[in-house]
Amino acid sequence: SAPSTLHRFPQHEADLVPVQIPAFSIDRLPYPNDPSRPPMTGVNRDEAADLCAQAGKRLWHELEWERACRGDSDNAYAPGERFDLEECSISPERCSSPVGVLGLGVIAREWTASETGNAFSVAGGIARGGHSESPTHEHRCGFRRALLTGTNSEFVGFRCCSGSAPTELEYPSESERPNLV
Repeated sequence: SAPSTLHRFPQHEADLVPVQIPAFSIDRLPYPNDPSRPPMTGVNRDEAADLCAQAGKRLWHELEWERACRGDSDNAYAPGERFDLEECSISPERCSSPVGVLGLGVIAREWTASETGNAFSVAGGIARGGHSESPTHEHRCGFRRALLTGTNSEFVGFRCCSGSAPTELEYPSESERPNLV
């Protein structure tokens, strides 16, 4: 996220830096990726990964989530620079990302296959996006949340993707900055 972003957590969010991400395909909607069914929530990360595997897919890396959220832009939110939770909750089509992914982290945070690393005090997994009761800033494309991987909550869902797993892909670490006086 940009260093000047309101409510940015620099200890958790790296600066906007270019990252090479292998090609992937993401479900347009949260699991079960069916507009006639509600998104599945209340599953822990291992259960989410198993459901994706049963569909011949996988959980996505958190940087794939961010890429699907931003597209080629550096917008703070999937639909642009502004985010209206009420509007996005009415219909996922009103909250499309630049690449056509709908409702990213609007109804529920979304599990990723990424680990917390040492940026967080909690060892676990990374969930992206906000949920229906989250403050607006938690819906930003750059917002990251650490959760214990056994967490199963009505506020946490997931979606699946396909493409080779990005084994070498790592979230950029925040570099040391000199103190400017």
